Amino acid sequence: MCADCHLPGTLCMWTDCTTCFESCAGAASECGGCLGGAGEAGLPLVLIISLIVLGLFTVIGIFYSVLVATMVGQRIWQRHYHILAKRMLTKEYVVEDVDGEVNGNDWSPPALPPEHVQQLKSLGLM
Repeated sequence: MCADCHLPGTLCMWTDCTTCFESCAGAASECGGCLGGAGEAGLPLVLIISLIVLGLFTVIGIFYSVLVATMVGQRIWQRHYHILAKRMLTKEYVVEDVDGEVNGNDWSPPALPPEHVQQLKSLGLM
């Protein structure tokens, strides 16, 4: 059997390729591929792959952070606009206290029209 290459389709890493292929001479399909040899020869390939993965995570992270910053900025702008709209409405509708101004303290609302009183009595509300 091969050293670290005993399964079909297995990628040989951190082993000596010549040893792997020599011991698998009878079964050529058992030694799938060989990356590296003599121990440390596969290290540059692993470093390159890890740098590519790190670069992908960096690009995805930057994209995600821009997306989140945009959403937060939009939410802040919505709240600000909502508060400004409320301020504009409060300036438009000014409430004045008319209690005791012209009519005195004995003021009461005007009487209801007779047809409204009749409707309220028919509904049993009065």
